[in-house]
Amino acid sequence: MIILDGQYKLSDFGLIEETGHDHPSTPSFSNVTFDATGRDGLQYMDTDIETKTFFVPVGIVEHDKVIKQKKLRDFARFWLDDYAKPREVKLSLDYEKEKEYTVRLNERINPTRLVNAGRFNLFLTAYDPYAYNNVLQDEINWGSETIDFEDSYLLGHEGSTTEQTLTAPATLNYWCEGLALKPKILISGSADNLVIKNGTQEIIFPDFANADWSIDCKEYEVLLNGAENFNALKLRDFWLYNGMNNVEITGSNINITIRFVYRDKWE
Repeated sequence: MIILDGQYKLSDFGLIEETGHDHPSTPSFSNVTFDATGRDGLQYMDTDIETKTFFVPVGIVEHDKVIKQKKLRDFARFWLDDYAKPREVKLSLDYEKEKEYTVRLNERINPTRLVNAGRFNLFLTAYDPYAYNNVLQDEINWGSETIDFEDSYLLGHEGSTTEQTLTAPATLNYWCEGLALKPKILISGSADNLVIKNGTQEIIFPDFANADWSIDCKEYEVLLNGAENFNALKLRDFWLYNGMNNVEITGSNINITIRFVYRDKWE
């Protein structure tokens, strides 16, 4: 059963989800290859990850044709913005409700109208083809009001370091349950020669005092005291990988609070 925007089921619109929905286990992709002269076959170069498309068969049973039309119009309106363009909707499934995709309507809703019923196919596309946890990684704990025993987190889940106050170099532990991802890092305070390092990847800061940093490693966006300033530090790719990431924080005169913000990411 599909769940929309974290709360709505098709039954809330007076509709019925029929059996046989399509939920691909991987995104669509195309392999990039080239033909090397003198070698058999093709040589693999890379893979382009594309979208993930969902198919949901939907039915309606309603004897009054006026009421039926209103239900169909209300459901169509749910998917559109004020300019009748498909809007972003959060999609999850009842057998994996702690994960959600961001989807848009991909084809028109065109019901077959029978005397007392109707039927149509709902086609949805996640242009970002990955599912993400509906809670931040440092919120995964047994006191959570969001997580319950229907979620698929394992007993003994490692969890991650929450916001920390540091006055000396330290190693912080960040658990990544799914695919590799790029976090957002929030820092407030003062430090000299601050370096954040995960394996061979590092972010190098200038000396700063009473500053607020927001580093979005995915979008390559750096805010210093609320203003864009990408060149204020040295940042290339900074990933967290599946499993435990032991992130080293080094420098001198450290007096900061630091938080890594991310949601586990799934194929």
